[in-house]
Amino acid sequence: MVAWCANLLTWLESHRFGREEEERTNNHAIYYDRLVVCLALFLNKPERARVQLQKSQQRIAGKSNLMAACRRNCDGPAALVTP
Repeated sequence: MVAWCANLLTWLESHRFGREEEERTNNHAIYYDRLVVCLALFLNKPERARVQLQKSQQRIAGKSNLMAACRRNCDGPAALVTP
């Protein structure tokens, strides 16, 4: 499991698809951040997680259109609740 997660993190950081997701201006970039942080923490790479969290904070703070895109893709908090 550790090796698989390490390979996934490497792929996300080096493959064109992963790099493109990080550069998106929609909710994909936030999901990328979340995945990289989780993988880095699982792999005991706290500094890598810290760097990605800082990028994520800057991304959210600097891009109000990102939050608007997230809202467009969701009907609000009610959409997260299943009856």
